Amino acid sequence: IRGPSSATPLAAPPRPRPAHGCREAGTEEDNIPCQRDGCEYARVWDFDPDEFELVIGHPIHIAKPKVAGDRTVLVDEYPGGAFETTLAGPHLRGAITRYLREFDGLPFDSFGALAMGRTDSDRRADALAFLEDRGVEPDGLGAIRFDDSQKHALAPLAVYTMLATADSGALGNGFARTELPDGGVGVFEFNHGPADEPAVHILRRPVPLRFASNVIGLDGTPTPYLWEVATGCDLTHRVVLEDRRAEYVEHALGYRIVQTSEYSRPYYNPENINTDRDAALLQAIRHRHGEAPGVITTSTAFIGWDRDDLIDLDNDPDPWEAAGGPVGEILKYGNMLGSNRFGTTRVGAVLGSQHYGDGVIGKWAAYAGEAATLGTDARGQDEQGRMTELDYGETGNRIHEHMKRATVQAMFRFGRDGNGATVYVDSDVLPDWVPVHGHGEVATTCDGLRGTIEALEDLGTATTAEIEDHEAVEIKGCQIRRHIDRLRETGAVKTSPDPEDGRRDVHTLTDTAGITPDGVVTLPDVGTETGAESCGTLPYSSTIGNSTSKSDPPDTPDEPATATAEDSGESCEDEPYTSTIGNSTAKSDGGTPSGEADTPTAEQDDPAALDYPATV
Repeated sequence: IRGPSSATPLAAPPRPRPAHGCREAGTEEDNIPCQRDGCEYARVWDFDPDEFELVIGHPIHIAKPKVAGDRTVLVDEYPGGAFETTLAGPHLRGAITRYLREFDGLPFDSFGALAMGRTDSDRRADALAFLEDRGVEPDGLGAIRFDDSQKHALAPLAVYTMLATADSGALGNGFARTELPDGGVGVFEFNHGPADEPAVHILRRPVPLRFASNVIGLDGTPTPYLWEVATGCDLTHRVVLEDRRAEYVEHALGYRIVQTSEYSRPYYNPENINTDRDAALLQAIRHRHGEAPGVITTSTAFIGWDRDDLIDLDNDPDPWEAAGGPVGEILKYGNMLGSNRFGTTRVGAVLGSQHYGDGVIGKWAAYAGEAATLGTDARGQDEQGRMTELDYGETGNRIHEHMKRATVQAMFRFGRDGNGATVYVDSDVLPDWVPVHGHGEVATTCDGLRGTIEALEDLGTATTAEIEDHEAVEIKGCQIRRHIDRLRETGAVKTSPDPEDGRRDVHTLTDTAGITPDGVVTLPDVGTETGAESCGTLPYSSTIGNSTSKSDPPDTPDEPATATAEDSGESCEDEPYTSTIGNSTAKSDGGTPSGEADTPTAEQDDPAALDYPATV
């Protein structure tokens, strides 16, 4: 950087207010209140770009010709969220009503009148003519003048979108699309979010990119299609370290990756949060490494763990903090962009994958004029009503894959100082090029297995009959033998001939350190150079008392979601996931790795928050 301010790059607020973001000094906006007393934001923008070789800012600043024109523009990570705005529900109704009542030339005086009358061809033509004559562009000064909290500078673009999509642009899946006069895209969504309210989505691609010398996007897990939709640029995708990414991750960055689930485990639907299973896995990791792991997951999961007393969550600070339980520092998916909180953390865990809901998939497909398959149409089921596939169509599937790549980004938040980390990923969404050094297994326990473990802890070494007679056991010998077989397969129990009677066997827990009745976890022995598949297995307690939650799907797509055990009918099979679509609820065992929750019911973390510099 050179020039009079060469010691410091341009510093500006990351998200300027629409009223005067990216303004030029000396315009009519000097009349707005903050300008009369001086505005630090405007002062910073009052500079000559020719005095700087490098200008650093937020992607939204690309909309400013003075920082993008005739320059090479480098965009670090997918910037889609910076270029779009959504007005929905009460905010949409209020903003449109306030704008319509400002101008007598519009034949509607409220959102309701517009929604009901937009199919009237004469009134629609009059309104479109008024907007086009005045200019279909943000009305920042008008929004400043309005005296209510629902005002919004993009109200005229929202009005235009609702009018223009009234007789054309419907995609047949609840979305309608139109091109905006300024080159942007307006999308009208009929039923948005959990409340099924109307919404207008505005994508305003930065026009100055057309005049840039070069545009370069840096993204470790790119979806080139979405980059082009968001920026309006035709891009050439080039992969850095083609065919050597696994080598780079393993040897240059020093990562050891352990995958602990065969399912995607979407963690935005509270029905999918399995606190017992998560606690067992996290305790196993803590026992294996002698320290609690740093944890990245969804805000839904953290809130669920706090509710079930696994952790004591403090969500006042940013980022969130947790006390107690088998976790170290925590970070939710939506806060990981640019975070170095785990820069020196050597043991990490990423639990669950991201899914922002069908609405996000439908919206981004609509921006490109495509209709994604949504809702029940995207979800195949077998004769038992279990989900067998999740197919959003060609375009929708690209967007879905983009969502899931946030798990890869989360994985690379640990050990960013170059000394590497061992990271446990409890999801199957890792792409093929990620080197997996071992696979773990996690299973929660049913009452019968729990009693069997308690008996062995108490007795030390015991026959099947002695276990059956123990006060903690309420099942019969045949079921006990099934549980012993399960524990023996995972290495938690050793069976040998009874030295006093060779006609029968005795059973012994192989490792009593940390053994409690609520979970069985198998973790591979991952070395520093190569991953060994020899496994040590420990059952762990979730310390949740009598809490219950949904479990992992069965081990194979064809296995029934529940199985009836002999005699007592007890089952240790895990329960299926629940997938909620609108107001209906259907069970799903996630039979294929694509089984997902469809509607986030907690915080919508930023889908643009993906950060790993590996490809150009």
